[in-house]
Amino acid sequence: MTERASVVQTERYLVLDIGHVWTRAFLFDVAEGRYALVGVGRAPSTWEAPLQDVREGVLQAVEQLEHISGLVLEHEGEWIVPRDAGGRGVDKILLVTSLGPPMRVAAMGVLESFSLNSALRAMHNMYVQVVAAFHVNDELNMVQRLERLLNTRPEVIVLAGGTDEGAQGALREYIQVLELAAPLFPKADRPTLIYAGNRSLHALITQRLGSLYPLQIAENVRPTLDREHLADLRRVLLEQQKKHLRRHVPGLEGMLAYVQRWDSAERAWRFAAQWLAGMHGVSHMLGLYIGAGRSWLLHGPVTAPHMHIEPYGLGHGLQAFAPHLDETQLQAWALQHDAPLADVYMKTVYPELLPETEAELWLECGLTYQIGRHLLLQHLPAGERRYVRGRGLPGRYNWILVGGGVWQNGTPPAQALLTALDILQPEGPAVLLADRAQLLAPLGVLAQENALAATHIARSPHVLPLATVLAVWGRMRGGRPVAEVRLQWDERPGLSQTVLAGELQALGLPPGYRAQMEARPGRNVRLGARTGPLRAEVLGGWLGVVVDARGRPLRLPEDPKAQQRQRREWLRRLQVA
Repeated sequence: MTERASVVQTERYLVLDIGHVWTRAFLFDVAEGRYALVGVGRAPSTWEAPLQDVREGVLQAVEQLEHISGLVLEHEGEWIVPRDAGGRGVDKILLVTSLGPPMRVAAMGVLESFSLNSALRAMHNMYVQVVAAFHVNDELNMVQRLERLLNTRPEVIVLAGGTDEGAQGALREYIQVLELAAPLFPKADRPTLIYAGNRSLHALITQRLGSLYPLQIAENVRPTLDREHLADLRRVLLEQQKKHLRRHVPGLEGMLAYVQRWDSAERAWRFAAQWLAGMHGVSHMLGLYIGAGRSWLLHGPVTAPHMHIEPYGLGHGLQAFAPHLDETQLQAWALQHDAPLADVYMKTVYPELLPETEAELWLECGLTYQIGRHLLLQHLPAGERRYVRGRGLPGRYNWILVGGGVWQNGTPPAQALLTALDILQPEGPAVLLADRAQLLAPLGVLAQENALAATHIARSPHVLPLATVLAVWGRMRGGRPVAEVRLQWDERPGLSQTVLAGELQALGLPPGYRAQMEARPGRNVRLGARTGPLRAEVLGGWLGVVVDARGRPLRLPEDPKAQQRQRREWLRRLQVA
């Protein structure tokens, strides 16, 4: 125990989170033998005009952090790493980034259902845009493939296909297309070629294409028809993604000389989400993050969740989401807005503006709702999408994390919870955790560097659930009792509540406490995915345990003003609780 404490006390971490709109600096240090979050500094990101140098935003955020903590972390713009004898500086600087355009990738495979799909799966969890995809049955001739390749201007081309020592004909045709294309690309912008196919063609690929393209060789993604190997291609793609960011984010290269670990925000967020879920012993998870320039959905088993990243969000990313925006639906959220799209346009121009009025906050909730529902209904598996439309989020998703947008500090917890419930409509019982301090991505990169530090932070007040949620649904008539719910924890007498159809009921279970919940449904009513009584251990949160008896799927009045009144009433009930 003494040895561990001595190791802990030697580490001080500065984690920089450079985002599309904001740059944050998180300082983690040891207090009373445990790692703690000392403070957070924030400044506008400066990668775009007029400054076009991320380092300026970083220095502003760190200067604010120095003022908060009373520590000296840099001197005249130079980082003090490691700490000096006087205690100035930090031991390690870690970096997460979520800015810049997606990396443009063209994928070439032999069979669509084998090598091409394997190459595309290797790009999951990465912020890439697949601008072209080719396979032998795509009905394109050589000239058409050449034209598409040139017109889409990829930064990276992935060539995959053929089992090891297998057929080579289709791959040789692709080699011809790439030979013809090479001199037609501007020399300074010639894409990197990654070969991840039949290993018997390594020498031929190097001989014919190695002098025409920057060439990387990865292990075959389909060495046999029944075996898929993606790890090596993912490794090479991640290297290319970092090179892509160095090219497109001014000042980033100068930062990297001081950084001990660098990861993308979405990968670090995923790592932290899995870390937290693993600590609580859950099997399935769902994560939803809606940022300013990009958003993502994380879903599936905790050990291997799927991640989908999209180039839209609540700032500049609204331009990409515009084709999916439903103005009528938005008006049902946007209180007192006659023309909500005008304010949406302002958010694309000034993404750093935060909601200042009740009407602006409701508008932000409405935009969050539309983006969140779109992500669910676009990326969940087909069977789960049907379930979401008909009943809500399946009960196996018992660990849910949301972040970005209205789920940050500044939004009242009740309104943050209501927005999440309307998007997800979980069956439960499910723990719903909001990343209100924007801590998950920094926690993810910290966990990869120091698991003990991440464990301490994960058990701190900065990472607490909004609520544990249970849905009551079935044949319900408004105002009628549909369930009896009782909580028991410690040696207390317990808390009982009669739940009425159409209402949200919050039972006070403080953060950090665990309780035994007993729930008994009325006739023709289900509790979550169960048809009978439910007994489960539940986790406390800012709003305790919330029983959602509004039905599944959630049905709202067609009139936008009636919807506004209904949501305000639900919010009032949660705030009173």
